[in-house]
Amino acid sequence: MKKCFLTSLLTLLVGCCFSQGQVEMVGLVSGFSTVGNISESIGQTFYQLSPSGTPVSRVTEGLQQGFFVENVDTLLLYATEMGTYTPGNNDVESTTVEGYDELIHRQVYQLTCPDDYEHEMDAPGALTYEVTLPEPEVIPNDGKVQLTLDKDNPYAYPVGETTTSIWTASVANLQKNCDVAVIIKNFNCASLSPIQDYEGHNYPVVGLGNFCWMAKNLRAERYGDGSDIPDVMTLPAELFPGINILEELGHLYTWDAATAYNSPQGVCPDGWHIPTEEEMNYVLTQFEPTSLMTEEYWVPTGGTDDYGFSVLPGGFYNAETNNYERTLVNAYFWTIKESGMMAISCAFGASCGTMVMVPGLKENGLSVRCVMDY
Repeated sequence: MKKCFLTSLLTLLVGCCFSQGQVEMVGLVSGFSTVGNISESIGQTFYQLSPSGTPVSRVTEGLQQGFFVENVDTLLLYATEMGTYTPGNNDVESTTVEGYDELIHRQVYQLTCPDDYEHEMDAPGALTYEVTLPEPEVIPNDGKVQLTLDKDNPYAYPVGETTTSIWTASVANLQKNCDVAVIIKNFNCASLSPIQDYEGHNYPVVGLGNFCWMAKNLRAERYGDGSDIPDVMTLPAELFPGINILEELGHLYTWDAATAYNSPQGVCPDGWHIPTEEEMNYVLTQFEPTSLMTEEYWVPTGGTDDYGFSVLPGGFYNAETNNYERTLVNAYFWTIKESGMMAISCAFGASCGTMVMVPGLKENGLSVRCVMDY
């Protein structure tokens, strides 16, 4: 349904010459008005306030707003204000309290707002989407009504958000605003579920912003070319009673194994990759850690798993102590980012307070979550 301009009544100024001379018009007055010896109860009526003994001109016939410059009359209307008026030139009767009638010529414009704009992304990864909004419709379109938008047109609107853009229609110092909601929806990552690795293991897919992520830790033991992944580690079952270790927690991998010695795809299936530092930082800054963590198994408390990302506290393998550490307390995921002998990972859990990026030895064993290519 088309939306309408919703603005307050504006001042009506009229310059008319009566036999008594030039008179001055002022705007909409509310309440009870007394001018000289003339008193009128004022509703939604435009009055001329003049010295005592001169005509008081009023216009009551459906005028919502108007403005008159050098006797050239202009009126902006939209559908609910139109009444008997049609776009173009119109004559409207103006009556004084003394009974003096005249027809005042007005140029009438009808404006119709464009519909709200809605778009669902057809690919993941992008954080903005460029949109050219259609202009409001102006009848008659004689070029005198100026249309401006409060943003550039086209404008790169943020993905996953609703942004209000405002058109302003201006003519003869009158303005009406037209609000347009621009709704850019994220790519439907869940429609991809499940995806499979080389060995046929299934992984659900969820969207975090406009990025598609695996919703479980990787459990692959072979790369996409069929070759074995070295140094695959499996968490001890006794540390997680009641959990299917491989199904829920997957394997732990050294950074070299996870990245196949610095390949973005690494252990991920075709069309997926080890997250970059920027992709992981997006998760850090846009989501509360507890909204991504499971409710169970965390010490002291878990999360709410609002997005189905289902982070479990698998801890990590410490290559220096040869022990599995921080199980039930933290979760760690590799990124592709390295720094000398170290590599950057993302840590969840009680000891972090929030999700944080931390360096760790490449020989340590961490979990892997893959991100869809874009």
